[in-house]
Amino acid sequence: MPLYQTRRSTSCHCSKKHALALGYDRAKWRALNTLISQKLFKLLSTEREAFETLGITLEHIFEARES
Repeated sequence: MPLYQTRRSTSCHCSKKHALALGYDRAKWRALNTLISQKLFKLLSTEREAFETLGITLEHIFEARES
């Protein structure tokens, strides 16, 4: 597994453990994940040109979302 995936997996696991420790309902996790993904996609869509100006390509995100 590549290092970036290991870090992502570890941070995701820690986030979930922290949320559960604070009393978050595990049954709502999928809905929260969907909501966050939708909001992040919307934000990235509005800032797409700014990222391109900086030389950051977001095409893989938009292609994955559209397929």
